[in-house]
Amino acid sequence: MIHFLRFIILLAALLPCGRAAVASAAPHDADTLVIRVDEHGAVGDGRHDDLPALAAIVRGIERNTRPVKLVFRRGAEYYLAAHTDDCHGRILLRRVSGVVVEGNGARLTVHPSSRAFGVYRSRDVEIRNLTIDYSPLPYTQGRVTAIDTARWQLTFRVDRGFPLPRTGGKDVYSGGKFVDCIVANGRTRKFYQGHSWVTGVDSLSPRTYRVSYALNQQRQLRRGDFFCMKVAYAEPRLERNDTSSCAAERGEFVATNTGTVTALGCDGIVLRNLRFHASPMMTVVMKGCRRPVIAGCRIEGTGRRIVAGCSDGLHLKGCESQPQIIGCHFERTMDDAVHIKMSGDRVTAVASPRVCTIEHSDILWDNTNLGTGKRVMVFDKQTGRQLDTCVVMRYVPHDYRRGEVWLDHDVSGLREGMMLYLMPVGEALVAGCTFATQLQRAILTHQRTLVSCCRVEDNGIGLDLALMSDGIEGPPNQQVRVDRCVFRRIAWSVINDTCPSDGYWQNDSRGPGQPPAQLVVTRSEFHLDSGVRLLRAVRAHGVVLHGNTVYCRGALTPPSVLVETEHCGMVSDDTRVLAEP
Repeated sequence: MIHFLRFIILLAALLPCGRAAVASAAPHDADTLVIRVDEHGAVGDGRHDDLPALAAIVRGIERNTRPVKLVFRRGAEYYLAAHTDDCHGRILLRRVSGVVVEGNGARLTVHPSSRAFGVYRSRDVEIRNLTIDYSPLPYTQGRVTAIDTARWQLTFRVDRGFPLPRTGGKDVYSGGKFVDCIVANGRTRKFYQGHSWVTGVDSLSPRTYRVSYALNQQRQLRRGDFFCMKVAYAEPRLERNDTSSCAAERGEFVATNTGTVTALGCDGIVLRNLRFHASPMMTVVMKGCRRPVIAGCRIEGTGRRIVAGCSDGLHLKGCESQPQIIGCHFERTMDDAVHIKMSGDRVTAVASPRVCTIEHSDILWDNTNLGTGKRVMVFDKQTGRQLDTCVVMRYVPHDYRRGEVWLDHDVSGLREGMMLYLMPVGEALVAGCTFATQLQRAILTHQRTLVSCCRVEDNGIGLDLALMSDGIEGPPNQQVRVDRCVFRRIAWSVINDTCPSDGYWQNDSRGPGQPPAQLVVTRSEFHLDSGVRLLRAVRAHGVVLHGNTVYCRGALTPPSVLVETEHCGMVSDDTRVLAEP
């Protein structure tokens, strides 16, 4: 514990000058146009709909050539009402440069038919010092009054202040993210890991409902525990870029409803000191961004609520340069706190061993992030093997998801159905962060990542290195380092590292001799309950556990039981096992 605190202090001291230092997007004050939103129509009384005024202000910023600081009034509350067909359903910063949104500690209260911010193809944008919440809430919550696990049913009474669920069967609850539901301990308010899917809701009496569910039987559930399920609202109409002269942007979605804050194709975007208390889906989504930074932000519960976000906390996808996540706090998300991923592009036709056409594999509103000069892994998802790593010598986009690729050399065996995975620049950094009760994982990544000086408690898995879908995500697991972290009360396995094969370069390197280990865990503490593993690693090129200490509750567990490896390369382990003090 002393070591952990000491290095948090050291990390904080180094942030202004070390790798984690981030140049603020704030422009020089002498060059800056300062716009105070209250002087341009925003009211800030928490009742008046301020989105039309704020939308008009940011439209003016788009035409401005000077750096801009958009200033909210300290202590004010700005309400963004339901907008499904106008105002973009959010504060949309589009093709701007050098903009700071200074929240001044103000509050944004958003109707769940809208969202807070969208940032589209902008440069050097910082959003800071705001609290963001929703009203009404995008989920309902109550106490369990009856349980029938044999029939996969429960009854709950909705707490005052929460919306009522929609009644219906599979006509209402079939597929999609809004069938998710979770349960939590009625005394400790901690999530029971392992969510379920709602399959039907019946009204029994005012505020009392019977829920049928699937996926997990919830045998741990007791009367008096919390039940929570999402409530769907109409969402903003999605706008597409159908007029751009740039083929790579043609057809792309300017903003999506997946996150309370979303960013697409931005360079130098910073979120600083934002506090989120609710989100209808994910809290922050960044796609195809360069130099993304999230610093000092908090996703946290408030009042009697047991949920702070209805899906991932941070969902960082396709970012060419890896994100920096510094000094943040995450709790009560109904999925993973942090998910760092790179979606792949499927080869649709082959003209020669170095020329092919591709189409992006992920959901419709995601872009391919390929481009001339970028480096890609050529991967055969059927065999789990890497064919090559190449540089894209020329890329000709057909639209935002499809294009033609010229590689810098021939790739033997290149064929339709294989994947090209963009190899991002640098190493993702998660430093000085804390993770409290989550539904699933604290961190899910398969990118090169350093997790340093973090505290993880009450999660299903602390750190998961895995590909979660059939070839859509990639490249396969790259090197991950964990240093000076503390893990407590993990439900399943502290670290899971499941590589699809050993037939690819897991360290993003082809250097001579023994490559560095794919997973390196150093100087960390693990406080484990009985039956919980420290590590499960499958097909990793190398695993190094050095200078770590495991504290076990009850009888000491032998190191050979704490660490499970399968078809791994070099394994080095000097873990100390002690009784929990």
